[in-house]
Amino acid sequence: MRVAPLALMLAACSSAPQDLPPPLLPQRMGVDPIVAMRAEGVRYLALGEGQFVLRMYDDRISIARTGAEDLSFPRRDPMYPRWNGEIYESEANGHSLRIEIRRHDQCEGKDGRDTVDVTLDGAALSGCGRAF
Repeated sequence: MRVAPLALMLAACSSAPQDLPPPLLPQRMGVDPIVAMRAEGVRYLALGEGQFVLRMYDDRISIARTGAEDLSFPRRDPMYPRWNGEIYESEANGHSLRIEIRRHDQCEGKDGRDTVDVTLDGAALSGCGRAF
């Protein structure tokens, strides 16, 4: 008598599997911009309120300015000033670039973002940045 209930439970478990919806994985939801930048090799990103976008890679620095051509510079070893941060200086194709990353000065309203001061061909730009 006890075999019948066990047989019914096994029959219910072995019935045809139900079609379940596919899981919602991040890969299926779209590409996260941070993941895409890391995959591209970006090590540091700085944004200057509509003025510039600066990307630092292992071997180069790329800066895109609003209304101007994109420039690429070789990445040199940083200088370490007395304040917490780094200074990068580079030159390429007649352009000069100086980047000051200040880790102790947090950007206003941007939790965990560094203050970034960029001097490009004598023009001073400022923004916020973060390492990846």
